[in-house]
Order: sequence, then structure tokens, then C-alpha cells
Amino acid sequence: MFLSIVVIGPITEEVMFRGLFYQAIDEVASSKAALIATTVIFAIAHGDLQYSVAILGSSFGLTYIYYKTRSLSLSISLHMGLNLIAWLFIKQNGGSSSDSIQFPEQIFLAFLAFLVGIFTVKWLKHLCNRQIKYQQPVDGVPKI
Repeated sequence: MFLSIVVIGPITEEVMFRGLFYQAIDEVASSKAALIATTVIFAIAHGDLQYSVAILGSSFGLTYIYYKTRSLSLSISLHMGLNLIAWLFIKQNGGSSSDSIQFPEQIFLAFLAFLVGIFTVKWLKHLCNRQIKYQQPVDGVPKI
């Protein structure tokens, strides 16, 4: 169960949804349309209305990260982290499936996914800006 939820699922889902669906929609529409459509398609594909709040929040957070960074490896690793948290909730409550995750925990997971998405993008922008500043040549001539 751990391997399926925390490793295989995130890799498969990120490649399929962010890697394939997002890219296909982005080619025929705008990036923002791809963000919204991929978020909704991901949530619908999970098909569990009971956990729709957590899934929709997680989907938006992961798609937003991909939208801003275009890094599939980053969205995969964050998806693994979110699924690890969900798996820990399941284990803590003694369940063998997602039936153990109650509504307040869903809200927490959705909010966590959203915050992780926003802070990750902000952090990456900060790192990129710092790196660009340090790489600028002193004399104004670009280095080759």
C-alpha cells in the first residue's frame, strides 16, 4: 500500500496529468486554461466525492507548481510528500484505505497542498533571482 500511494501513484499521475494533459491543453489553449482544466480533470479522475476538497486542493497546488516551474520532478516529489502525509493519516487512524481520512483532515491536506504550492514557487523565484544576481558580470559584458 505504501509503495502504491507514496511512490508509484505520484509518478504515474504527475506524468499523465501534468506531463501529458497539461502540455496538450497548453498547446491548444492558454497556460491558465491548462492549469484550470488539469486541476479539474485530476480531481474528477480520482472520482471520490467524499474527498473532493482534499483532492481539488492538492490538484490545484501541484498543477500551480508545474504551471510556474515546468518542473515535473518537483511536482512528483511534492506529490509524494502530500501522499506520504495522507498515508500517515490513514495509518494513524488504523485504516487500510482513504476511508480513514475525515473531513477536517481533508481541509488540512487541501490547505497544505495550496500553501506548499505557493511557497515552493516563491522560494524558487527567490533562489533564481539570487543566482542571476551573482552570475552577472562586474564589467557588464556577458560571459560565454
